[in-house]
Amino acid sequence: MVIRDLEGPREHIGLDTGEFSQDLLEARAVIEETLSGQGDQRSAVRSVEDLTEATNIQGAGLGRAAPSGQPSLNVYLARPINDEDLVSLIVERMGVRAAASPQVTVVPVVTGIIETQAYDFHRRPAPGGVSIHRTPTSLPVAGTFGCLATGRSFPRDQRTLILGCNHVFANNNNAALGDVIIQPGGRDGGSAPQDLIAVLERFVELKFDGSINIADAATAWARPEDVSPNILITGVLGPVEVPISATTGTVTVDQLVFKSGRTTEVRAGTVREVDASHWIAYPGGNAYFSGSIGVEGTLGTFSETGDSGAIVWTLDFVQRNPVGMLYGGTVNFSRSFAHPIDLVTQALDVFIIDTL
Repeated sequence: MVIRDLEGPREHIGLDTGEFSQDLLEARAVIEETLSGQGDQRSAVRSVEDLTEATNIQGAGLGRAAPSGQPSLNVYLARPINDEDLVSLIVERMGVRAAASPQVTVVPVVTGIIETQAYDFHRRPAPGGVSIHRTPTSLPVAGTFGCLATGRSFPRDQRTLILGCNHVFANNNNAALGDVIIQPGGRDGGSAPQDLIAVLERFVELKFDGSINIADAATAWARPEDVSPNILITGVLGPVEVPISATTGTVTVDQLVFKSGRTTEVRAGTVREVDASHWIAYPGGNAYFSGSIGVEGTLGTFSETGDSGAIVWTLDFVQRNPVGMLYGGTVNFSRSFAHPIDLVTQALDVFIIDTL
């Protein structure tokens, strides 16, 4: 989805602008206007080597300088330059006169070139949250590796299983047990056999006749050495793995939840509905679901296309407890829908595991 324009006035959401001087606010606004007008110049930038003095600046934001805590203009740089040269560049070359004010502290922040960071890479052992999908498909697609599970009875209790969605692992019922699952998915460059991670082991059949569906869910059988019981989150220095509990939980309305998914990575959301029932569109028809959890993102969207299969969890000081599995959302991303995790595990006859 490409957002061409935003409706309504642009505001500093959640920001008390009263704590920042007018010179500081003006400097940020002028930098924003200048950088946004560099479309033609930026189109030629593919790497750090392509940067000019002007395009070296990647952006700017309002922050606080350390250690004083004084309000500051934090400027993102692809390549480092010294403080004096940066101020000179902003004030003289870019015409940001307000940045020369003694009330404006300019702080250089070396970020490198800023780019998207979807969890779309090949990773072994693969943790929950990364790109995954069945192959072959008619189009290159990708979903999300949920978490690990194992069967509740022999011989499945001896298997390491990846939990995910039917429409990701089983192509909306159009698959056979034993079909190849790749990580990353085809949309992210994955292919078989080099990216094989598992084979389709079981799926809950989707019904498109108006009968009530409980779960869009499936499992894939993987080798223990190829997978991790953890989930991926974005840390200060890049993606890191953190543990997820084998103890499942339930949610209530207005409860804060989180998820880690292929497209939007880690996002927070608020439960807006429980026991929701609704239609959902699939390529092969429309299916009706009941018992779902409706989640609204707290800052932006909670999920987008490619996040299906992501585990939804609650967080306390001790552990992350799985409470749902994401499987769909509205076209404007105002709601994401998840199955209660206990419905998923019961339907597939599995337990979530947190260690191998």
